[in-house]
Amino acid sequence: MLHSLDHKLAALSPEMLKLTRQLFDVLGMAVTRGPLTGIWGSWEKTSADDIRHFLDRWQNSSISLLKMGHSSLLQLVLMAWYGRPDRSE
Repeated sequence: MLHSLDHKLAALSPEMLKLTRQLFDVLGMAVTRGPLTGIWGSWEKTSADDIRHFLDRWQNSSISLLKMGHSSLLQLVLMAWYGRPDRSE
């Protein structure tokens, strides 16, 4: 699926790729990740429950920018999943 995601990201317009990189930067830097997601440690050591909590928090946030971030992450995953050539119906 990561290969599919890489392929889809390479096909984005320059502006959409810039916005996507900004989203990943926010999620990657501890100084922004902690306050915005509640994930203070590294992603590799984060439990599935903590990730679900972060995603639920963004999905149901009163801050539209966080809702947009959730929507963007969801769209990326769906785009990569359904774009896989080996995906069975």
